[in-house]
Amino acid sequence: MSDTAVFERELVFRTPDFPLDVSIWDNHPDYPEITHDFCEITLILSGTAFKLVAGREYPLKAGDVFALHGAIPHGYRNTRNLKVVNVTYDPSLLGNVEFDVGELPGYQDLFYARTNGEGYRVMHLDLARLEEVQKLSRAIEKELHPGPTRRRAVRYQDRKQTSVENSEPLPRDRGCQFMAMAHFMNLVGLLSRWRFYKPKLVSEKIMNIERALDYLEQNFAEPLDHLELARRVGMSHRNFHRIFHRITGLTPSAQLQRVRVKKAAHLLQTTDKSVTEIALQCGFADGSYFTRCFGKQIGMTPRHFREKGSEAAR
Repeated sequence: MSDTAVFERELVFRTPDFPLDVSIWDNHPDYPEITHDFCEITLILSGTAFKLVAGREYPLKAGDVFALHGAIPHGYRNTRNLKVVNVTYDPSLLGNVEFDVGELPGYQDLFYARTNGEGYRVMHLDLARLEEVQKLSRAIEKELHPGPTRRRAVRYQDRKQTSVENSEPLPRDRGCQFMAMAHFMNLVGLLSRWRFYKPKLVSEKIMNIERALDYLEQNFAEPLDHLELARRVGMSHRNFHRIFHRITGLTPSAQLQRVRVKKAAHLLQTTDKSVTEIALQCGFADGSYFTRCFGKQIGMTPRHFREKGSEAAR
């Protein structure tokens, strides 16, 4: 694609002679299709999106892990609460390893086989396996960036500014690089072994979260009791919150707020009730708080939303 943007290598690798790094997106935005001359392993920790690869779209969700050749145009569309970890590397790193990583089952298919000529492979991990590879990516990051501040991924539109900020390479630390490489090889090895693993389509934990989501949909106007909601689905409070956030990308409170705003939007377009009446009916304590929440989620005030709906109906 002639109009595809090129993402520069120096934005990703602060140590030119050691092309391995990890970066984090806490809320990944939509992204134009780009190319680069390195590879990446991406872990989808929460949220949803469509991955654009060579003009085609692939749905992504929490638990998905994909390996991609950077020369293939790729981007993101329709991202929602998307949290990802990118492990970026030059494939020459693997070629320098004495042991034959290619003998691992699944390695050739995941990291080198070209899917429909696109060089893109995606696999899905259950929560336990996803947590394991996330720990490995965090271990790589801590070796290469030992300070308290995590390295954030670079938005395409910010790349020039970041290039200036990253102009000074990090000092070489061969000991840390050795440990980072060890964790990276562990990551590659596990993903290769798990390449053909098929998790259960519906696990008990996912079913529990689905039950919680259904409860919030049906009881959206009621105050949220976190302990009671966890009890209803048969989970401990701590475990429930951790898995709920992992699957949905939101806390139960934030999910409930989204449901309430959605219900309110429906009432604004289908009834003549006042904004204050609708706010109270949907569980908001007062009209001003409702207006702030509605604007944050919908992008306009409730009254403007109602007016736009009336105009469209004419």
